[in-house]
Amino acid sequence: YFGEVSLFIPHQTSNTVVGINFTGDAFKKTIEYVPSLLQNFSNTTFGAFAQHTIHLQNSTTIDLGIRNDYHTTYGNKLLPRVALFHRFNQHWATRAGIGFGYKTPNVLAPQNIDYALNKITPIDNTVIAEKSIGYNAEINYKKVWSEETELFINCAFFLTRIKDPIIASQLSSGYVSFYNASKPLTTKGFDVYIQGKIDDVEVYLGYTYTSALRKYLSDNQFAPLTPKHRFATTIVKEFEPHWRIGIEASYNGKQHRYDGTLTSGYLFMAAMIERKFGNHLSVVLNGENLLDYRQSKVEAINIGTTANPNFQPLWAPIDGRVINVSVKYKW
Repeated sequence: YFGEVSLFIPHQTSNTVVGINFTGDAFKKTIEYVPSLLQNFSNTTFGAFAQHTIHLQNSTTIDLGIRNDYHTTYGNKLLPRVALFHRFNQHWATRAGIGFGYKTPNVLAPQNIDYALNKITPIDNTVIAEKSIGYNAEINYKKVWSEETELFINCAFFLTRIKDPIIASQLSSGYVSFYNASKPLTTKGFDVYIQGKIDDVEVYLGYTYTSALRKYLSDNQFAPLTPKHRFATTIVKEFEPHWRIGIEASYNGKQHRYDGTLTSGYLFMAAMIERKFGNHLSVVLNGENLLDYRQSKVEAINIGTTANPNFQPLWAPIDGRVINVSVKYKW
């Protein structure tokens, strides 16, 4: 359940947002349910927040934010945040920010591995909420030669540090418990995005470098199923007045499995073609995973039996080629 009330207060050179909210969930066992070690529990959080945005000389924007959450089990969490945007001229701009966050323990939170519910043990009283701090900075460049020719480049850097990360541990008996790691989990990297337009052709190029490390491990600290290198590109061409064609491709680099071994990198390709009929009707033919790359072609996804399945974590598509046709009508 969720509810929120907020108030927007505009000023001449700034604006303010204040509000309150509540969120929660509840787990309740029933007689019919499979035997489970979990007992009935609930999570309820009451929050209050405020953000003040200041505009200076139409070139600089400062965001100051603060939030306080009260969790009925894990107490108060104060979360300040600040962000700055500055435009040097019509071509160059920069943005930077820092913010704090948290995550309370929850045995039903999604995990990379799907654990059987009847094997999950209750959260111990010694487990505390994990806390995070995140930094980001980026620089933008935009050049417009004409209405049909322009270039936009964005380069962003990010760093996140999670203290007391909540880790799921599966024993040889199959039971799963949660604990706080003694050292943090850190993620850092950068992202480069380039968008260009020349006449009726649009091109998008992107590259993301991510280094995610589990500092609480002595070896194989790489976060599982997180590619260090990722590329993406899209090319769209319009043939006025009726046709539009697009090709998309992305490459995911090698990823570490939970046992430390590496997956293979793979290329994913998609394409679409659109035919317009007047100003209202269009038909789109779309194809995904044209190279038919599937994890099942590399390794078995179910390493158990039909009666007692044991599924591998997914790191690649499991569907083959997907072709679909859509009809769009604009009133």
